[in-house]
Amino acid sequence: MMKTYTKRSIPLNIFTFLLTVILVCVACGKKDNSTNIANTSDEKVEAINQEDMYNPAMRFTAYKPTFYEKKDLLNGTEDSYLYTVGDFKGIKVFDTNGEVKYSDEDAERYYQYYVANFFFAYKIANATVGMSEYEDAETISYLKDNLFDIVCHLPLNNSYPSYIKETINRIYYDNKDRALNMSLYKRGYGYVEFRYNETERFCIYREENSGFLIAQERY
Repeated sequence: MMKTYTKRSIPLNIFTFLLTVILVCVACGKKDNSTNIANTSDEKVEAINQEDMYNPAMRFTAYKPTFYEKKDLLNGTEDSYLYTVGDFKGIKVFDTNGEVKYSDEDAERYYQYYVANFFFAYKIANATVGMSEYEDAETISYLKDNLFDIVCHLPLNNSYPSYIKETINRIYYDNKDRALNMSLYKRGYGYVEFRYNETERFCIYREENSGFLIAQERY
């Protein structure tokens, strides 16, 4: 038997249909919103990863000057031709687990992001801590304890001791163009080198015996 519609039943069916459409739309909206939240979360994770990648303070905790042992300088080893002042060798890098070991995989992934930072640490240490004739014990002591913090806040503002600020900012401005214009020169097993002119290079490499990462200038 064919169903007949009254004047009242037609609006009721229309209302039911519209209500169903609304509920479906709300459900779709919630799904889209959940997707957007998930995407936003992924973007935040990606942003954090990028911050880790480019910000030394998110990855490392300290830079420390390291020195040649006397036997290294006397035995005619490969290191003997390197540019040094006194027995200063280069910079060791530390993270929350201690001294960072060189990794060819990490060298390929991200060392280039920190070469300017390592370079400033080297130049500051070389010009102060590394110079045997430098007799300012107060500056040397301060730099040994605060080198990483200093390098992460170049150029220094007035929150740093005046004798530190003047010395460090001079080194910073004298070397800024070099640091910011280095390009990859050569990569090999256990090292990566950057060049900022025809004769001067900056190297990040694996220390032979310990495997630790060393950053140093080469000629």
